[in-house]
Amino acid sequence: MFGYSLLRINQNRDFFAAIMAEMQAFGVPIEGLHTETGPGVYEAAIGFSEALTQADRAILFKTGTKEIGARFGIMPSFMAKPHQTLPGCSGHIHQSLSDGKSNLFFDAKNPRKMSKLFESYLAGQIACMMEFGPMIWPTINSYKRLVDGYWAPVKPTWGMDNRTASSPRHCW
Repeated sequence: MFGYSLLRINQNRDFFAAIMAEMQAFGVPIEGLHTETGPGVYEAAIGFSEALTQADRAILFKTGTKEIGARFGIMPSFMAKPHQTLPGCSGHIHQSLSDGKSNLFFDAKNPRKMSKLFESYLAGQIACMMEFGPMIWPTINSYKRLVDGYWAPVKPTWGMDNRTASSPRHCW
């Protein structure tokens, strides 16, 4: 159940080394790969890019990881909630907005460091969160993950560094 374990990831070292090397060859840079809370749960941080490229990378990562896993007798599932009483896992997207020179979501003078533009952007996300549901919870298993107390967003909310919030946990 321990996240960020160097020992647990070492149990399948060759599999994870293959993911790191082969995903790079497919143009999917992996910035980090580590254990998360829950048995068999791992997190991969895919390098930043433009939205369409990033969507392609996500699909290539899932497909490639399954192909690589088959060689090692491992079948990655990417299942949001494999067991009712254990923490689930999911994907999340980090979002930012830049004019090419500065982070337009950041305001050093604001106590929360949030620009007015970011506050408006966040309000729009929260207002439309339930309408986004079919896109962000596309399967029955995705809905099973929506349980209070299991680091899953169960209602439209936001928070600073809060894993139960629907919207931004980290603003910059």
